[in-house]
Amino acid sequence: EALNQVFNVAEGKQSTVNQLWRFIKNQNGSSVVPKYSDKRVGDIHDSLADISKAANLLKYKPTYTIEQGVKLTYNWFLEKMKDF
Repeated sequence: EALNQVFNVAEGKQSTVNQLWRFIKNQNGSSVVPKYSDKRVGDIHDSLADISKAANLLKYKPTYTIEQGVKLTYNWFLEKMKDF
């Protein structure tokens, strides 16, 4: 039943762009300050991926938080950049 299906793979908890920004900033120690502007039509304020289909058909359960995922991803890229 899962064959040729599209699935959301995520933590399954709501997150904001500001949270993501803080996770990245905390990871790299940046002193950069975000620049805010007026909302635009179509901008997404909060995001929550529905992972129920993946949970039901694939028995998917998140094993990392978004903060842990940012840390792992950041460190992976740092490691890969050593080759350049």
